[in-house]
Amino acid sequence: MGITKLILLICAINCLAWSSDINLKTQIGIPCSSDLAFHITTYDINPWPPSISGTSVIIISGIYRQQVGTGQIIYATEDSELWWSYQYLDVKKSFNVGQTATYTFMFQWPTIPGLYLFQTTVHGQGNPQNIQACWTFSNTF
Repeated sequence: MGITKLILLICAINCLAWSSDINLKTQIGIPCSSDLAFHITTYDINPWPPSISGTSVIIISGIYRQQVGTGQIIYATEDSELWWSYQYLDVKKSFNVGQTATYTFMFQWPTIPGLYLFQTTVHGQGNPQNIQACWTFSNTF
């Protein structure tokens, strides 16, 4: 088996193992690269699908798999011209292994029609470059 196939097989097995407790009935999107300190089990957007210029409530639930401090959650939007915009939720709290958390945020959708990529990242307190969880999805308005 070639190295590329082996890497793909390992990634597929890891994705299945890590996603086994994700709420697939209501989730929007998929996990993206992080250190997995916070494991997202639910990522809900209501209403879905969203309307251009509208708002939705985003609810993220999960469990901490490491003892960490979470500083901020960043809700990033990339448009078709590769321009990014950001919305922020301050957390500034420490968590123990096994502790659960739910975050609720009122998200403002784009005002211009087009294809967008959305990425939510949970950042470490005192070390914002440390991404504890990541979630991504796309939508066309």
